[in-house]
Amino acid sequence: MTDFAPPDDDLDQWSNAIGDDDALEQLWDALLSATDEAGPKELEAVLARYLAGLGARSRRTTEGLILAVMAATAGEEGAQWDDWRVILHRHFALDERMDIAVAAAILLEWRKEAVAPDWRSQPDRVMERVLGSYLRDMQTSLGLLDKPEEAPEAAADLAMLASQLFDFAIALEGDRQEELQNSAESARLLAELERSLAERAEEQPKVVSLNLGKARALLEVTMRQLEIDGGVVH
Repeated sequence: MTDFAPPDDDLDQWSNAIGDDDALEQLWDALLSATDEAGPKELEAVLARYLAGLGARSRRTTEGLILAVMAATAGEEGAQWDDWRVILHRHFALDERMDIAVAAAILLEWRKEAVAPDWRSQPDRVMERVLGSYLRDMQTSLGLLDKPEEAPEAAADLAMLASQLFDFAIALEGDRQEELQNSAESARLLAELERSLAERAEEQPKVVSLNLGKARALLEVTMRQLEIDGGVVH
């Protein structure tokens, strides 16, 4: 196997802008250049070596592209379609290393189809879609609070999702933040969820109520970070 090295460009500088489609294509091409010759038995080791040579932001973005590649080749397929840009943004905000075995398995599955991902597709209202995905997941967890055996885990999930949403929000600036500030629907959904968390916390056991309180506090901080006033939403 020929030695390879990550591209010489300052990948960490531009990969922080994960909305830059040119940057995403460059990262993807660099990944393929490093791994294309690796067979199924070699891929995991080759991929681990390549990712280890990237800076933190470049690695996170590259992992997100791997997670999103199947969705990026499938296109939009109705209300429940997998949104590759949402997958990418949420992985980037999560700031956790991807399991190398999982990454290699995804790449091997993608190779079978040999369909090039479209890293320029679905470019509109991305921040609203990302925010909406967090809020849908939180609403799903809220619905589980009615089941006593599932309520503690659901409340913990709500606190975790609220923390992830906050991490996503604090990274936004410029046009991305303005997109959410100008979205009446996003403001409405955030305000409704905040009210639901307050109402449900009153009727739950202490261990559940504590996590609902954490989720609500994080949601309120997120709204302040985004400069969204839930009190004026009708």
